[in-house]
Amino acid sequence: LKFCEKVDSKGNGINVKTIFTIDKSKGGNIKCLVKLPFSVGTEKVTFEIYSVEKSGAETYKRNVTLEVSPDKMWFWKEVKFTQEGSYNVKVYDGQGNHLVTSHLTIQYN
Repeated sequence: LKFCEKVDSKGNGINVKTIFTIDKSKGGNIKCLVKLPFSVGTEKVTFEIYSVEKSGAETYKRNVTLEVSPDKMWFWKEVKFTQEGSYNVKVYDGQGNHLVTSHLTIQYN
């Protein structure tokens, strides 16, 4: 799972990073790009977003879903972040199997 500003037609992330700066009043959209070594094998994936405290404790914030073709090995979803902080994004297939987790940090400009 990578975080980026754009995704090209071949599934490559553009401006991939783990720290993003957003506007405090407007928030910011970040692409969550998943590349798997196998076909996803499901028609829906779920991105779960958790805030992460300094202690490492996670607090569930929300989830977003994406319809995909079962033969896809990569896919992405744009997610809007409105608050600064540390976040874990966890991706699950349609059967609830965990695919990948990654971490990003949001800060205000």
